[in-house]
Amino acid sequence: MLPIDQEKYTDLKADFIIKQRSESVVFFKDFVLINNFSSNGINIKKLYLRRDSSDLVVFYQVFIEQEYKTMVDIFKKNFNPDASPVKIIDLGGNIGLTTMYATTQFPSCEVIIVEPYKNNLDILCKNIDTISSEKNKYKISFLNKAIWKHTGRLKIYDHRAEGWAIQVVDHADGEIEGVTMEELLKCMPEVDILKIDIEGTEFVIINDAVNCDWLIKVKVIAIEIHKKFGNPLDIINKINSHGFIYCGCVGETTVFTRK
Repeated sequence: MLPIDQEKYTDLKADFIIKQRSESVVFFKDFVLINNFSSNGINIKKLYLRRDSSDLVVFYQVFIEQEYKTMVDIFKKNFNPDASPVKIIDLGGNIGLTTMYATTQFPSCEVIIVEPYKNNLDILCKNIDTISSEKNKYKISFLNKAIWKHTGRLKIYDHRAEGWAIQVVDHADGEIEGVTMEELLKCMPEVDILKIDIEGTEFVIINDAVNCDWLIKVKVIAIEIHKKFGNPLDIINKINSHGFIYCGCVGETTVFTRK
């Protein structure tokens, strides 16, 4: 996450860019509708952001800074994006902006979004609906669950956190259901791109996990490693040990590709 003063500055830049590069911006009580946004070769017919939230910061990172462009470029370089729908799992989908970005980069996509925070769901669903209107090209589904090392109940660790910074912990009476990578792979046995932004849970499902054999089902990984929860080198070494090559870091995102 960005420092608060940098967040405010990024908000202002994103707001200015949206107004300059969109056909229209419609303000509602709780959210903003952006129509026909165009920038850096990206064209989006409709996109929803919440007012008074971190959504503008995430928008700026995804669409203006294009933090996931390296992920896309590496996949296109090493694999064939035109052979079939590109299969993506988006862990920590927030309001769906990364998935929306991916649909601007590939001719067709099949995406599973995993997002635990209920307050993100209304806008996530609105954004998914704008994508799914092109039904022949994109198949988008989402789970209101949290990725975890085992199935069971979880709870939000800090309810004061922003919607993009939610952490979960084991709790028998928790309000969130945990889902494992093994379960997700039953729905999508081969994963072209795995995006991970899960606020420290990457150490739970990768570094602390007894078995990470599910990694062999993935071609490209784009992960935000939150160093306050552990040593990033532990994650990098664990992923590399399962047949990946470290491709570098872009912004807050570290990218790997299968050898």
